[in-house]
Amino acid sequence: MESCATILPEAQNLPLPSSALPGGTRLPPLCVDLDGTLLKTDTLWETTIANLKAHPWKGLLLPVWLAGGKARFKQRLAEGVKLDCETLPYTPELLDYLRKAHSDGREIVLVSGCDHRSANR
Repeated sequence: MESCATILPEAQNLPLPSSALPGGTRLPPLCVDLDGTLLKTDTLWETTIANLKAHPWKGLLLPVWLAGGKARFKQRLAEGVKLDCETLPYTPELLDYLRKAHSDGREIVLVSGCDHRSANR
């Protein structure tokens, strides 16, 4: 399984933005939400489904994990599986826009409420 970096490989090791507005002001970073924006889905659902496919018995643990809070729930789900990032439903128009912004020197920041393991992939 390859990483999500294959979808937007130029996003790895982003350089500092060289683009500037008139007057020498730098463009602010472009912050992109992962769930429901870059992806047409939510990584919470994707990791839940992946866990249930790989380990059906973990379905019994979901309520226990959720009782520990949403962040802990997401953490436990991310510990159990690795998302197949190549099959996730990306928003193609946004990918095109991000590629253009990056080629123009714009810094791109991925923001998400998902577990860091899922976001990093």
